[in-house]
Amino acid sequence: MLAGQKIEPARTRGKEVLDNFAVYRQDLTLPILGSVIRSIQADDPEAQLDLMLFCTNQEGVEEKFKANDTLYFGECIKKLLSGQKPTGRVNLREIPANPNLYDSMFHYFTEQLSWMRSHFGDYEKVFVALAGGVPACNMALCLQAVRVFAERCIPIYPLEGSERAVPLQIGSQLLESSKRDIVCQQLENYEYAAAATLLDSLGLRLHAGLARLTLYRLNFDFSRASRLAASLVARDLGEVRNYGLRVETELKKLVGKDLPCLILELYHNATIKFRKGEYLDFLGRLFRFQEAVLRHLVETSELALKTDIDRNGRHFTAFQASVLQHPSLVDYLEKQTYNNDKLNWEQPYVPCLMAILGYLAEQGDEEKRSPRVEVLERLREIERLMPLRHKSPLGHGFEGVSLETIHGQVDGFSPERLRDIIRIISLTGDRDNPYEKVNTLILKVLS
Repeated sequence: MLAGQKIEPARTRGKEVLDNFAVYRQDLTLPILGSVIRSIQADDPEAQLDLMLFCTNQEGVEEKFKANDTLYFGECIKKLLSGQKPTGRVNLREIPANPNLYDSMFHYFTEQLSWMRSHFGDYEKVFVALAGGVPACNMALCLQAVRVFAERCIPIYPLEGSERAVPLQIGSQLLESSKRDIVCQQLENYEYAAAATLLDSLGLRLHAGLARLTLYRLNFDFSRASRLAASLVARDLGEVRNYGLRVETELKKLVGKDLPCLILELYHNATIKFRKGEYLDFLGRLFRFQEAVLRHLVETSELALKTDIDRNGRHFTAFQASVLQHPSLVDYLEKQTYNNDKLNWEQPYVPCLMAILGYLAEQGDEEKRSPRVEVLERLREIERLMPLRHKSPLGHGFEGVSLETIHGQVDGFSPERLRDIIRIISLTGDRDNPYEKVNTLILKVLS
């Protein structure tokens, strides 16, 4: 303002003031910017402030619109404040587009503030004055400043009729809303590490722990998952505690190698890896799923075979003894081959277990032969993917694995085939996905 009056029209009168700055200097005041600077200084007397002024200088518009441009105001403010404590540098940036167009201003401030972040170093705080400008500019500036500077951004608003400017909570509110949206997206993609970090920043530490617990479980780190589950049970009295108790029970079964529990865990885990496009990890879980299904079927069959390794961790004497109790099975296995060699049936590895399931499908309980044939067909589909595993870092090579390479081996293969197997062998729990349960609990607290 000049002598307490608005300077109008902004462009021509502003240029006159700038050209005769020495004459007008004593009568110039900054009611909006001045109250912002004083308020910041009152809260932090040692603050050193650099200013960035955004001024309009529209291009390609009629003169009546250009008359409102504020570029000369910016030059006057720069002369007035530069080097005057607490002000340090005063930088000017011109707005060449129509400042009333919200989309144009959103694009403009996206570019400008991203440029500022890379060229002006790390400021401890970035204050954004939301008064005196065009509404479209203020809105775009606020949104983009919060996005670019995050927690460092402090929107500030001069109160009308007061010498005081007050910090606004809109920055933290926007950040919190954005973080909540991002957490939802991360959960949708089963990205529990990122979700946990954001939940911590939102103060939702209990649910951040829930996300970390699920991350450990997804990575088969059952030891850390168990410890964290116990911690969550001790810290909560509601749904998180109930879920923690459920997880403790499930993890004990998994550590104890309960085969039905392992089969379901591998199914849910493999499904997530498939959905995320992590096909190499999917293959790793797929073949463990195949082995667990085979062991479960032969152990619970009328043969009642024992497939666990001996306690010394090196031999399978219990398995061999259980096989030898069935002479017809031994005769059958003696006639089988694998990769053109005589089948080694002394160890319960997948080729041997597949042969035993073949025996059960041909000579076992008549009522169970048909579903066993169906399971064998599904498991043979998995075996057709074995070359991909062998050529990948999981085996003896360095070839990658993609959906196209999987479908090149087995057309249309997906986790639904695993679900078919679970259905055929009469396991329940395929719909009780523990990962979806966690997502539901966290989404509930975010809503």
